Amino acid sequence: MSKKTTSGTDNEVSVLEETVKQKMTAVSAIKKIEGTVVYIGPTIENIVTQNIVFNNGIPQYLREEMLKQPLISNLIVPIGQLAGARSELRNPQSTLSIVYNKIKTK
Repeated sequence: MSKKTTSGTDNEVSVLEETVKQKMTAVSAIKKIEGTVVYIGPTIENIVTQNIVFNNGIPQYLREEMLKQPLISNLIVPIGQLAGARSELRNPQSTLSIVYNKIKTK
């Protein structure tokens, strides 16, 4: 039985492919955000504050941060889903809570 080894280049390619995939997902999520939405993630220094409401889509500065941190798009919710999302954040095992804790705030 032979063991397959991967070179550093293969690992670098895999990391790059994953990064591209995440950015494409973020771009697609940004395009879907319309109407009045609320950012329920942690405050990100000099970028966005927690619980800020956006009435006319996402501003460019936040779009740029979303490309750097694709998970942010999960924490932008339509105003009609705000109560449910906040409830989910209180559960430390929920997806939203886990995503919330992975956002870089500086």
